[in-house]
Amino acid sequence: MSSNDEVFFPPLVEETFAERFTRKFRADPLVPVGAGLTAVILFGGLRSFATKQVAGQAKKQQQFMRARVAMQGVTVAILAYGTFYSAVRANFDKREREAMGAPQYKLADEPTYRDAAKTVRKE
Repeated sequence: MSSNDEVFFPPLVEETFAERFTRKFRADPLVPVGAGLTAVILFGGLRSFATKQVAGQAKKQQQFMRARVAMQGVTVAILAYGTFYSAVRANFDKREREAMGAPQYKLADEPTYRDAAKTVRKE
């Protein structure tokens, strides 16, 4: 194997919890929002269970629980869509990189795969 054929693997960087949350939130911002709204509705329903029972309280509790289930459904649907979209996008990006002759990995100082492909073509 000559020196030109060597494979370069960029160093792995450990992410902190905040960095990982920020990255995932930017990738799919509606999932944490949906989870937060589900939690708010859940705690509202639990609070209505804990308060003194008065007329109409059972109806209010039932509405909270139905809203929670609906919000969970919306959150799961958003999560499924985000997973599907990122899988389709990753496949599209892979085919686009192969079509333009870009390397499988880009270096940290190269912002896009197009820049990585330019670097490969110059060599």
